[in-house]
Amino acid sequence: MLTKEQYQTLRRYRDTPYIQVSQSGLSSREQYLADQGYIEPVDFGADEIGGVLQIFTKAYRITQPGRAALAEYEQRRRERWFQVFLVVLGAALGLALDRLICYLLG
Repeated sequence: MLTKEQYQTLRRYRDTPYIQVSQSGLSSREQYLADQGYIEPVDFGADEIGGVLQIFTKAYRITQPGRAALAEYEQRRRERWFQVFLVVLGAALGLALDRLICYLLG
């Protein structure tokens, strides 16, 4: 299950074909998402530094498991809101019924 912060980070990837990696690399949240297989590299670059060829990732995109993780988080959030709604509705109906009984019994 994603945390709220992880969800917000991963959601950015759903809204675009890919996201460029910054000069400093992936954030710790993005690295976690990559480690879990929720995002994957899609664009690579290469630099020669001191005679050594270094290949690096330039961009990432969301994977199908990442989309599933987003859907699961959103489903659980909807379920929590529905539970809150039911509690509030039950309390309101209980209060209304209590007032009606008090009114009828005088």
